[in-house]
Amino acid sequence: MSHTPVLIVGAGPTGLMLACQLARHGVEFRIVDGKAGPTRESRALGVQARTLELFDAMGIAAEAVTQGRATFAGNIYVGRRRVQRIPLGDIGQAVTPFPYLLILEQSRNEALLYQTLRAAGRDVEWQTSLADLRNEDATGAVATLRHADGRSETLHCDWLVGCDGARSPVREQLGLPFSGGTYENAFYVADTRVDWALPHGELTVCLSSETFVVFFPMPGEQRYRVIGTLPRDAGGDAPVLRFEDIEAAVRAQMDIEVRFGETAWFSSYRVHHRCVERLRAGHCFVAGDAAHVHSPVGAQGMNTGLQDVCNLAWKLALVVQGCARDDLLDSYHAERWPVAQQLLKTTDSAFQFIISPNPLVRAFRLHVFPRIAARVMARPAVRKRLFRVISQTGFITETAACRKARASRRRLRR
Repeated sequence: MSHTPVLIVGAGPTGLMLACQLARHGVEFRIVDGKAGPTRESRALGVQARTLELFDAMGIAAEAVTQGRATFAGNIYVGRRRVQRIPLGDIGQAVTPFPYLLILEQSRNEALLYQTLRAAGRDVEWQTSLADLRNEDATGAVATLRHADGRSETLHCDWLVGCDGARSPVREQLGLPFSGGTYENAFYVADTRVDWALPHGELTVCLSSETFVVFFPMPGEQRYRVIGTLPRDAGGDAPVLRFEDIEAAVRAQMDIEVRFGETAWFSSYRVHHRCVERLRAGHCFVAGDAAHVHSPVGAQGMNTGLQDVCNLAWKLALVVQGCARDDLLDSYHAERWPVAQQLLKTTDSAFQFIISPNPLVRAFRLHVFPRIAARVMARPAVRKRLFRVISQTGFITETAACRKARASRRRLRR
Protein backbone atom coordinates (compact mmCIF):
# COMPACT_ATOMS: atom_id res chain seq x y z
CA MET A 1 0.00 0.00 0.00
CA SER A 2 1.38 3.41 -1.00
CA HIS A 3 1.28 6.42 1.33
CA THR A 4 1.03 10.21 1.18
CA PRO A 5 0.60 12.75 3.98
CA VAL A 6 -2.19 14.57 2.10
CA LEU A 7 -4.41 13.48 -0.78
CA ILE A 8 -6.34 16.18 -2.64
CA VAL A 9 -9.28 14.89 -4.70
CA GLY A 10 -10.21 17.35 -7.43
CA ALA A 11 -8.05 19.77 -9.43
CA GLY A 12 -10.44 22.62 -10.06
CA PRO A 13 -9.68 26.06 -8.61
CA THR A 14 -10.13 24.89 -5.01
CA GLY A 15 -7.93 21.81 -5.31
CA LEU A 16 -5.23 23.62 -7.27
CA MET A 17 -5.14 26.43 -4.70
CA LEU A 18 -4.75 23.91 -1.87
CA ALA A 19 -1.96 22.17 -3.75
CA CYS A 20 -0.15 25.49 -4.32
CA GLN A 21 -0.46 26.42 -0.65
CA LEU A 22 0.83 23.05 0.56
CA ALA A 23 3.73 23.28 -1.88
CA ARG A 24 4.62 26.71 -0.45
CA HIS A 25 4.73 25.16 3.01
CA GLY A 26 6.87 22.22 1.91
CA VAL A 27 4.19 19.57 2.53
CA GLU A 28 4.20 16.36 0.51
CA PHE A 29 0.88 15.57 -1.16
CA ARG A 30 -0.79 14.04 -4.17
CA ILE A 31 -3.58 15.64 -6.18
CA VAL A 32 -5.80 13.60 -8.50
CA ASP A 33 -8.60 14.41 -10.93
CA GLY A 34 -10.60 12.25 -13.30
CA LYS A 35 -10.54 14.88 -16.07
CA ALA A 36 -7.94 14.85 -18.82
CA GLY A 37 -6.68 18.33 -17.89
CA PRO A 38 -7.69 21.77 -16.60
CA THR A 39 -11.13 23.19 -17.31
CA ARG A 40 -11.56 24.84 -20.72
CA GLU A 41 -15.01 26.37 -20.15
CA SER A 42 -15.27 29.80 -18.51
CA ARG A 43 -17.86 28.88 -15.81
CA ALA A 44 -17.18 31.05 -12.71
CA LEU A 45 -15.66 34.41 -13.58
CA GLY A 46 -15.68 36.93 -10.70
CA VAL A 47 -12.48 37.27 -8.64
CA GLN A 48 -13.07 39.28 -5.47
CA ALA A 49 -10.60 41.55 -3.68
CA ARG A 50 -9.85 39.06 -0.90
CA THR A 51 -8.91 36.40 -3.45
CA LEU A 52 -6.64 38.89 -5.23
CA GLU A 53 -4.94 39.57 -1.90
CA LEU A 54 -4.24 35.84 -1.64
CA PHE A 55 -3.01 35.77 -5.25
CA ASP A 56 -0.73 38.71 -4.42
CA ALA A 57 0.91 36.73 -1.62
CA MET A 58 1.55 33.97 -4.18
CA GLY A 59 3.02 36.40 -6.71
CA ILE A 60 0.30 35.90 -9.36
CA ALA A 61 -2.07 38.84 -8.75
CA ALA A 62 -0.42 41.09 -11.34
CA GLU A 63 -0.75 38.42 -14.03
CA ALA A 64 -4.38 37.79 -13.07
CA VAL A 65 -5.18 41.50 -13.36
CA THR A 66 -3.39 41.68 -16.73
CA GLN A 67 -5.40 38.77 -18.12
CA GLY A 68 -8.74 39.88 -16.68
CA ARG A 69 -10.91 42.97 -16.72
CA ALA A 70 -11.22 45.14 -13.63
CA THR A 71 -14.76 46.37 -12.98
CA PHE A 72 -14.85 49.48 -10.83
CA ALA A 73 -18.61 50.07 -10.69
CA GLY A 74 -21.97 48.33 -10.78
CA ASN A 75 -25.30 49.69 -12.02
CA ILE A 76 -28.87 48.70 -11.27
CA TYR A 77 -31.53 49.53 -13.83
CA VAL A 78 -35.28 49.28 -13.35
CA GLY A 79 -36.80 49.48 -16.76
CA ARG A 80 -34.88 52.14 -18.66
CA ARG A 81 -33.94 54.09 -15.54
CA ARG A 82 -30.69 53.67 -13.64
CA VAL A 83 -31.69 53.66 -9.98
CA GLN A 84 -28.33 52.96 -8.36
CA ARG A 85 -24.66 53.13 -9.19
CA ILE A 86 -22.20 51.45 -6.83
CA PRO A 87 -18.66 52.88 -7.27
CA LEU A 88 -16.62 49.92 -6.06
CA GLY A 89 -13.33 51.67 -6.72
CA ASP A 90 -14.18 54.71 -4.61
CA ILE A 91 -15.66 52.66 -1.76
CA GLY A 92 -12.88 50.07 -1.55
CA GLN A 93 -9.77 52.23 -1.82
CA ALA A 94 -9.33 52.40 1.95
CA VAL A 95 -10.05 48.67 2.36
CA THR A 96 -7.84 46.82 -0.13
CA PRO A 97 -5.20 47.32 -2.82
CA PHE A 98 -7.75 45.72 -5.21
CA PRO A 99 -10.91 47.89 -4.96
CA TYR A 100 -12.79 46.25 -7.82
CA LEU A 101 -14.30 43.02 -9.13
CA LEU A 102 -11.90 41.30 -11.51
CA ILE A 103 -13.56 39.47 -14.37
CA LEU A 104 -11.35 36.45 -15.05
CA GLU A 105 -13.04 33.25 -16.05
CA GLN A 106 -12.47 30.00 -14.20
CA SER A 107 -10.37 28.44 -16.95
CA ARG A 108 -7.80 31.26 -16.70
CA ASN A 109 -7.77 31.11 -12.91
CA GLU A 110 -7.10 27.39 -13.12
CA ALA A 111 -4.34 27.95 -15.69
CA LEU A 112 -2.60 30.47 -13.40
CA LEU A 113 -2.81 28.14 -10.42
CA TYR A 114 -1.69 25.14 -12.46
CA GLN A 115 1.34 27.07 -13.78
CA THR A 116 2.20 28.06 -10.21
CA LEU A 117 1.93 24.45 -9.08
CA ARG A 118 4.16 23.17 -11.87
CA ALA A 119 6.69 25.93 -11.23
CA ALA A 120 6.95 24.52 -7.69
CA GLY A 121 7.87 21.13 -9.14
CA ARG A 122 4.48 19.50 -8.48
CA ASP A 123 1.79 18.23 -10.85
CA VAL A 124 -1.72 16.82 -11.02
CA GLU A 125 -2.36 13.14 -11.67
CA TRP A 126 -4.95 13.62 -14.42
CA GLN A 127 -7.37 10.86 -15.44
CA THR A 128 -7.11 9.43 -11.95
CA SER A 129 -10.36 9.16 -10.02
CA LEU A 130 -11.44 8.16 -6.53
CA ALA A 131 -13.13 4.76 -6.64
CA ASP A 132 -13.50 4.11 -2.90
CA LEU A 133 -12.78 5.79 0.43
CA ARG A 134 -12.53 4.45 3.96
CA ASN A 135 -12.22 7.04 6.70
CA GLU A 136 -10.21 5.40 9.49
CA ASP A 137 -10.44 7.99 12.24
CA ALA A 138 -7.39 6.89 14.23
CA THR A 139 -4.87 6.44 11.42
CA GLY A 140 -6.08 8.48 8.45
CA ALA A 141 -7.97 7.40 5.35
CA VAL A 142 -7.59 4.66 2.76
CA ALA A 143 -8.43 5.65 -0.82
CA THR A 144 -8.75 3.42 -3.85
CA LEU A 145 -7.67 5.26 -6.99
CA ARG A 146 -8.45 4.23 -10.54
CA HIS A 147 -5.88 5.30 -13.12
CA ALA A 148 -6.36 5.97 -16.85
CA ASP A 149 -4.92 2.56 -17.79
CA GLY A 150 -7.51 0.80 -15.59
CA ARG A 151 -5.03 0.07 -12.83
CA SER A 152 -6.28 0.34 -9.23
CA GLU A 153 -4.11 1.69 -6.43
CA THR A 154 -4.71 1.51 -2.70
CA LEU A 155 -3.38 4.61 -1.01
CA HIS A 156 -3.12 5.39 2.69
CA CYS A 157 -3.22 9.12 3.42
CA ASP A 158 -2.88 10.84 6.76
CA TRP A 159 -5.32 13.51 5.57
CA LEU A 160 -7.71 13.73 2.63
CA VAL A 161 -9.42 16.85 1.25
CA GLY A 162 -12.38 16.62 -1.12
CA CYS A 163 -12.27 19.54 -3.57
CA ASP A 164 -14.29 17.58 -6.12
CA GLY A 165 -17.27 19.82 -6.80
CA ALA A 166 -20.98 19.92 -6.11
CA ARG A 167 -21.44 16.21 -6.94
CA SER A 168 -18.50 15.31 -4.69
CA PRO A 169 -17.77 11.55 -4.47
CA VAL A 170 -15.73 12.32 -1.33
CA ARG A 171 -18.72 13.93 0.38
CA GLU A 172 -20.99 11.07 -0.67
CA GLN A 173 -18.61 8.35 0.51
CA LEU A 174 -18.15 10.14 3.83
CA GLY A 175 -21.95 10.16 4.23
CA LEU A 176 -22.10 13.91 4.84
CA PRO A 177 -25.64 15.29 4.37
CA PHE A 178 -25.87 18.09 1.79
CA SER A 179 -28.91 19.95 3.05
CA GLY A 180 -30.75 22.53 0.99
CA GLY A 181 -32.70 22.62 -2.24
CA THR A 182 -32.97 23.66 -5.86
CA TYR A 183 -34.60 26.82 -7.19
CA GLU A 184 -37.63 26.25 -9.38
CA ASN A 185 -36.40 28.52 -12.17
CA ALA A 186 -33.95 27.40 -14.82
CA PHE A 187 -31.19 29.82 -15.79
CA TYR A 188 -28.99 30.51 -18.77
CA VAL A 189 -25.46 31.85 -19.15
CA ALA A 190 -23.97 33.19 -22.37
CA ASP A 191 -20.60 34.69 -23.28
CA THR A 192 -21.60 37.01 -26.09
CA ARG A 193 -21.17 40.40 -27.73
CA VAL A 194 -23.56 43.11 -26.51
CA ASP A 195 -24.52 46.26 -28.42
CA TRP A 196 -26.52 48.88 -26.50
CA ALA A 197 -26.59 52.55 -25.57
CA LEU A 198 -25.44 51.95 -21.98
CA PRO A 199 -21.81 52.54 -20.92
CA HIS A 200 -19.57 49.55 -21.54
CA GLY A 201 -17.14 48.08 -19.02
CA GLU A 202 -19.31 48.11 -15.89
CA LEU A 203 -21.39 45.45 -14.17
CA THR A 204 -25.06 45.99 -15.07
CA VAL A 205 -28.14 44.48 -13.43
CA CYS A 206 -31.42 44.96 -15.28
CA LEU A 207 -34.67 44.40 -13.37
CA SER A 208 -37.95 44.23 -15.24
CA SER A 209 -41.51 43.22 -14.44
CA GLU A 210 -40.79 39.71 -15.71
CA THR A 211 -37.23 38.84 -14.78
CA PHE A 212 -33.67 40.01 -14.28
CA VAL A 213 -30.60 39.94 -16.49
CA VAL A 214 -27.03 40.51 -15.29
CA PHE A 215 -24.22 41.65 -17.63
CA PHE A 216 -20.62 41.03 -16.51
CA PRO A 217 -18.07 42.84 -18.73
CA MET A 218 -15.39 40.46 -20.00
CA PRO A 219 -12.05 40.99 -21.73
CA GLY A 220 -12.61 41.89 -25.37
CA GLU A 221 -14.58 44.58 -27.16
CA GLN A 222 -18.20 44.67 -25.97
CA ARG A 223 -17.94 41.09 -24.64
CA TYR A 224 -20.17 40.16 -21.70
CA ARG A 225 -21.19 37.21 -19.59
CA VAL A 226 -25.00 37.40 -19.61
CA ILE A 227 -27.00 35.56 -16.94
CA GLY A 228 -30.77 35.42 -16.51
CA THR A 229 -33.82 33.22 -16.03
CA LEU A 230 -34.57 30.91 -18.93
CA PRO A 231 -37.73 32.08 -20.75
CA ARG A 232 -40.73 29.79 -20.58
CA ASP A 233 -40.90 27.25 -23.42
CA ALA A 234 -37.33 28.20 -24.31
CA GLY A 235 -36.07 26.65 -27.50
CA GLY A 236 -39.34 25.05 -28.58
CA ASP A 237 -38.51 21.81 -30.36
CA ALA A 238 -34.78 22.54 -30.68
CA PRO A 239 -32.84 19.32 -29.85
CA VAL A 240 -29.93 21.34 -28.44
CA LEU A 241 -30.71 24.75 -26.95
CA ARG A 242 -28.63 27.65 -28.23
CA PHE A 243 -28.57 31.29 -27.16
CA GLU A 244 -29.87 32.21 -30.61
CA ASP A 245 -33.03 30.22 -29.78
CA ILE A 246 -33.87 32.47 -26.82
CA GLU A 247 -32.44 35.85 -27.90
CA ALA A 248 -35.80 37.24 -29.00
CA ALA A 249 -37.45 36.12 -25.75
CA VAL A 250 -34.63 37.65 -23.68
CA ARG A 251 -34.95 40.97 -25.50
CA ALA A 252 -38.72 40.90 -25.00
CA GLN A 253 -38.26 40.38 -21.25
CA MET A 254 -36.02 43.43 -20.92
CA ASP A 255 -37.04 47.08 -20.98
CA ILE A 256 -33.67 48.16 -22.40
CA GLU A 257 -32.90 47.96 -26.09
CA VAL A 258 -30.06 45.53 -26.70
CA ARG A 259 -28.64 43.52 -29.57
CA PHE A 260 -26.54 40.38 -29.18
CA GLY A 261 -23.73 39.35 -31.49
CA GLU A 262 -21.45 36.33 -31.75
CA THR A 263 -21.86 33.93 -28.82
CA ALA A 264 -18.74 32.03 -27.71
CA TRP A 265 -20.37 29.86 -25.04
CA PHE A 266 -23.89 29.13 -23.82
CA SER A 267 -25.39 26.83 -21.20
CA SER A 268 -28.55 26.42 -19.17
CA TYR A 269 -28.67 25.07 -15.64
CA ARG A 270 -30.49 24.82 -12.33
CA VAL A 271 -29.26 26.70 -9.26
CA HIS A 272 -28.85 24.88 -5.95
CA HIS A 273 -28.41 26.13 -2.40
CA ARG A 274 -26.90 23.48 -0.14
CA CYS A 275 -24.34 23.06 2.63
CA VAL A 276 -22.82 20.21 4.62
CA GLU A 277 -23.28 20.11 8.39
CA ARG A 278 -19.57 19.56 9.07
CA LEU A 279 -16.48 20.45 7.03
CA ARG A 280 -14.43 17.77 8.80
CA ALA A 281 -15.06 14.06 9.26
CA GLY A 282 -12.16 12.41 11.06
CA HIS A 283 -9.09 12.76 8.87
CA CYS A 284 -11.13 13.97 5.88
CA PHE A 285 -12.33 17.43 4.88
CA VAL A 286 -14.52 18.96 2.18
CA ALA A 287 -14.04 22.41 0.66
CA GLY A 288 -15.48 24.65 -2.04
CA ASP A 289 -18.50 23.36 -3.97
CA ALA A 290 -18.09 19.97 -2.31
CA ALA A 291 -19.05 21.70 0.95
CA HIS A 292 -21.44 24.47 -0.11
CA VAL A 293 -23.20 25.70 -3.24
CA HIS A 294 -25.37 28.77 -3.60
CA SER A 295 -26.84 31.18 -6.12
CA PRO A 296 -24.52 33.18 -8.42
CA VAL A 297 -25.58 36.47 -6.77
CA GLY A 298 -22.47 38.52 -5.96
CA ALA A 299 -19.95 36.23 -7.70
CA GLN A 300 -19.04 34.50 -4.44
CA GLY A 301 -18.74 30.77 -5.16
CA MET A 302 -15.23 30.22 -6.54
CA ASN A 303 -13.80 32.82 -4.17
CA THR A 304 -15.27 31.09 -1.13
CA GLY A 305 -13.69 27.78 -2.10
CA LEU A 306 -10.26 29.35 -2.62
CA GLN A 307 -10.44 30.97 0.79
CA ASP A 308 -11.62 27.71 2.39
CA VAL A 309 -8.43 25.92 1.44
CA CYS A 310 -6.14 28.85 2.26
CA ASN A 311 -7.58 28.65 5.76
CA LEU A 312 -6.99 24.89 5.88
CA ALA A 313 -3.57 24.64 4.18
CA TRP A 314 -1.34 26.29 6.77
CA LYS A 315 -3.02 24.35 9.57
CA LEU A 316 -2.47 21.07 7.73
CA ALA A 317 1.16 22.06 7.25
CA LEU A 318 1.67 22.65 10.96
CA VAL A 319 0.05 19.32 11.85
CA VAL A 320 1.84 17.28 9.17
CA GLN A 321 5.20 18.74 10.16
CA GLY A 322 4.61 18.09 13.85
CA CYS A 323 4.34 21.75 14.92
CA ALA A 324 0.72 21.56 16.14
CA ARG A 325 -1.80 19.03 17.45
CA ASP A 326 -4.44 17.85 15.05
CA ASP A 327 -7.24 19.50 17.04
CA LEU A 328 -6.05 22.76 15.42
CA LEU A 329 -7.80 21.45 12.30
CA ASP A 330 -11.17 21.73 14.06
CA SER A 331 -10.82 25.50 13.63
CA TYR A 332 -11.29 25.03 9.87
CA HIS A 333 -14.95 24.20 10.44
CA ALA A 334 -15.28 26.77 13.23
CA GLU A 335 -14.02 29.56 10.99
CA ARG A 336 -15.25 28.68 7.50
CA TRP A 337 -18.64 27.05 8.10
CA PRO A 338 -20.19 30.27 9.49
CA VAL A 339 -18.95 32.09 6.37
CA ALA A 340 -20.67 29.51 4.16
CA GLN A 341 -23.86 29.83 6.20
CA GLN A 342 -23.81 33.61 5.97
CA LEU A 343 -23.29 33.49 2.21
CA LEU A 344 -26.10 30.98 1.78
CA LYS A 345 -28.45 33.17 3.79
CA THR A 346 -27.61 36.45 2.08
CA THR A 347 -27.39 35.14 -1.49
CA ASP A 348 -30.56 33.09 -1.05
CA SER A 349 -32.50 36.09 0.26
CA ALA A 350 -31.24 38.32 -2.53
CA PHE A 351 -31.92 35.69 -5.17
CA GLN A 352 -35.45 34.99 -3.95
CA PHE A 353 -36.15 38.73 -3.98
CA ILE A 354 -34.88 39.10 -7.55
CA ILE A 355 -36.73 36.13 -9.07
CA SER A 356 -39.95 36.11 -7.03
CA PRO A 357 -43.10 36.10 -9.24
CA ASN A 358 -45.26 37.29 -6.31
CA PRO A 359 -47.07 40.48 -7.47
CA LEU A 360 -46.44 42.27 -4.16
CA VAL A 361 -42.73 41.40 -4.16
CA ARG A 362 -42.50 42.37 -7.82
CA ALA A 363 -44.11 45.76 -7.13
CA PHE A 364 -41.78 46.34 -4.18
CA ARG A 365 -38.76 45.33 -6.29
CA LEU A 366 -39.62 47.71 -9.12
CA HIS A 367 -41.09 50.73 -7.33
CA VAL A 368 -40.12 50.80 -3.63
CA PHE A 369 -36.72 49.14 -3.49
CA PRO A 370 -35.01 51.67 -5.80
CA ARG A 371 -35.98 54.58 -3.51
CA ILE A 372 -34.87 52.78 -0.36
CA ALA A 373 -31.60 51.69 -1.97
CA ALA A 374 -30.82 55.23 -3.09
CA ARG A 375 -31.22 56.59 0.46
CA VAL A 376 -29.36 53.75 2.17
CA MET A 377 -26.46 53.72 -0.29
CA ALA A 378 -25.95 57.45 0.23
CA ARG A 379 -24.46 56.60 3.64
CA PRO A 380 -20.67 56.01 3.46
CA ALA A 381 -20.72 53.46 6.31
CA VAL A 382 -23.33 51.35 4.51
CA ARG A 383 -21.43 51.48 1.23
CA LYS A 384 -18.21 50.42 2.93
CA ARG A 385 -19.96 47.55 4.70
CA LEU A 386 -21.50 46.40 1.42
CA PHE A 387 -18.09 46.44 -0.26
CA ARG A 388 -16.58 44.36 2.56
CA VAL A 389 -19.35 41.77 2.17
CA ILE A 390 -19.19 41.55 -1.63
CA SER A 391 -15.38 41.59 -1.78
CA GLN A 392 -15.17 39.05 1.11
CA THR A 393 -12.57 41.24 2.84
CA GLY A 394 -14.91 41.33 5.83
CA PHE A 395 -15.04 37.54 6.24
CA ILE A 396 -11.63 37.04 7.88
CA THR A 397 -12.20 35.23 11.18
CA GLU A 398 -9.88 33.54 13.63
CA THR A 399 -10.46 31.29 16.65
CA ALA A 400 -8.39 31.29 19.84
CA ALA A 401 -6.72 28.05 18.70
CA CYS A 402 -5.50 29.77 15.56
CA ARG A 403 -4.13 32.73 17.44
CA LYS A 404 -2.09 30.36 19.59
CA ALA A 405 -0.81 28.63 16.46
CA ARG A 406 0.53 31.82 14.88
CA ALA A 407 3.91 31.49 16.57
CA SER A 408 4.28 27.97 15.19
CA ARG A 409 3.27 29.19 11.75
CA ARG A 410 6.00 31.85 11.84
CA ARG A 411 8.53 29.18 12.77
CA LEU A 412 7.29 27.08 9.85
CA ARG A 413 7.87 29.95 7.40
CA ARG A 414 11.46 30.31 8.60
